[in-house]
Amino acid sequence: CFRCGPPKPRGPAAAALAPAAKAVAPAGGDGRLIVRDVTCVSPYALLLFAGGSLVVNAEAGTVEVDGHITIAASGRVGALLKQLRAELLSLLAKKLEEPSLSLVGSPIYEAIVRLITSDGL
Repeated sequence: CFRCGPPKPRGPAAAALAPAAKAVAPAGGDGRLIVRDVTCVSPYALLLFAGGSLVVNAEAGTVEVDGHITIAASGRVGALLKQLRAELLSLLAKKLEEPSLSLVGSPIYEAIVRLITSDGL
């Protein structure tokens, strides 16, 4: 359902990585950045919880997260996840207003838990 595209070295993320790349590049090496610790993140978790905006490009079959990460997804899947994310933000805003509010049993909460734990299957 998803396929990550090549990273786009632009914006604040690229600026933040530049000093790190210089710090870890071996002296006299070829300048490649070697990532030693990586955390695997589900595309669903990324699309639901990453900061910034989601842009769905149905014609290209992609969803772009905050202008930095492009994930292949049908327009329908992208639109559904964008709406689910909006519902999640609304639910979290209600939780902030009323801390005693239980999210367990909420259809949005249950859908997100099911989606993340099953990886969309």
